Amino acid sequence: MDAIDAVATRVAVNRAKSRLTSKFAGAVSPVSGTVIGEGLALVNGQLVNAAVSESQIGETLSLQNAGRAAAAVYVPTAGAGGVAAASSGGGVVSVPAGGLIPHDLGGDFHIGQLRSDQAEWALMVDGSRMLMGDLAVYAGVMIDGVDLDVHAADPAAHHDPVTVGYGLERLGQQVSLSPSVAGGGLTYNAGVLSVGAGHGIQVNGDDVQLAPSAAGAGLAYDAGVLSVNVTGLGMGVANDAVTLTSSSDPGAAAAVLASDSAGWLNLQGLNAAVGLRSPYVSTFSGDLSLTPAADLVLSPASDLVHFPSDVVFRSEGYQSQVAGLEITAAGSGDFRYVFANELHAKSFIADLEQALAGGQIVSKSVAVVAESFTLPAGGGAVTVRFKDLPSAPNMAVFQSGDWVAFRSFSRSAGSLTVGWAWGQVTNYADGTGGNEGTQTWTWTRNVGTPGAATGTIAAEALALDFGVSGNGYYEVNSVDGQYAQNSPYWRIVTWA
Repeated sequence: MDAIDAVATRVAVNRAKSRLTSKFAGAVSPVSGTVIGEGLALVNGQLVNAAVSESQIGETLSLQNAGRAAAAVYVPTAGAGGVAAASSGGGVVSVPAGGLIPHDLGGDFHIGQLRSDQAEWALMVDGSRMLMGDLAVYAGVMIDGVDLDVHAADPAAHHDPVTVGYGLERLGQQVSLSPSVAGGGLTYNAGVLSVGAGHGIQVNGDDVQLAPSAAGAGLAYDAGVLSVNVTGLGMGVANDAVTLTSSSDPGAAAAVLASDSAGWLNLQGLNAAVGLRSPYVSTFSGDLSLTPAADLVLSPASDLVHFPSDVVFRSEGYQSQVAGLEITAAGSGDFRYVFANELHAKSFIADLEQALAGGQIVSKSVAVVAESFTLPAGGGAVTVRFKDLPSAPNMAVFQSGDWVAFRSFSRSAGSLTVGWAWGQVTNYADGTGGNEGTQTWTWTRNVGTPGAATGTIAAEALALDFGVSGNGYYEVNSVDGQYAQNSPYWRIVTWA
């Protein structure tokens, strides 16, 4: 465009020179025009190029066309010193009478393009200058294909108006987030979405992370990471797993318990506050001991306690007919004392004499009771008359301080009571006159070991002298136990 404008300018200048030289310039009638801007005037309602300046805006001047009809350029009639020619770019070149001289646009004669600072009233096509007032547009005039009058009346004439979708709302030309966009876990306030901080969540200025409070029991928290805080028995943590180590045989150590593949669990001990339930109890080896803190109570639902065949129930320290007790599955029993309201026996053997039916006790001495007497209670004393020994008349049958035992034997209303009575003898007196052949002793029943015998010791009963501590006796027996199952035996006993 610069080259074209330069060519047009030279053509206009040459044409003006030709007219001046030939004096062939045609006469042009002056017209009245109003200056509306730099190089612009309004003539007969038409906007024309004119040799006027911005300082003349608003003035009405007498103008005449110094150019052609097709390229009119008006100049003030007062400018008789020269004429003006139009360039192809619409500019005006003033030609002085002495001839045209090239000069800058800021001089008296104009060549080249109009600069933006020479037309500060004009809008710039590059948008660098702001429109300072209203601009009226004739109906039907379009800008970039848009009729402004139609667009003002119908906003949708040029394009569809803005509509809002989910989570947005529109107020006039303003589009903003709708409060409904705040779904679960979010809050909305004045166009800003925020994360709602619930339990275990910590919201910072520009991030959201787990709060340390998210680490509940058994968990640890470090730099946003939860981990299993394992310190419990048998617990362990791998990279991606929590393990539990158990044992079926921990020995004397703490462990998490689990049965082995056969279903067994081996323990050093077990406390059960309520109870244990099993149809069978056995031991690895040795005896099975039951040691309750109080009584041992057997309470089967059938009310029966069974002894398997060949099983013997025996007390610790049992000695046949001497100490302890024994009960066999066959039905025999050996007791030191039995009290029964009624006793029924097919066969009954009572040891009432030194020479027993199938047994014999040989002790320090033996004497026959001469007169019946009543047994005193423990600590009580009684005078007992004994018969002299057949081969030693008028000789004491005991020594003072010896332990002498009686056995009571009585049957009443079908019942039988048999028991020992233990005591010591003192105060020997030989019988005379009508009591010749007898002797008396004071017998004091022992308090600590009185025995279970009660009632009357009949005449002709035997009194066995066991001597004093350190003495002994000899016993032979062939009928001990039911059907003599504990016999035969013999034994020598030293007592203390």
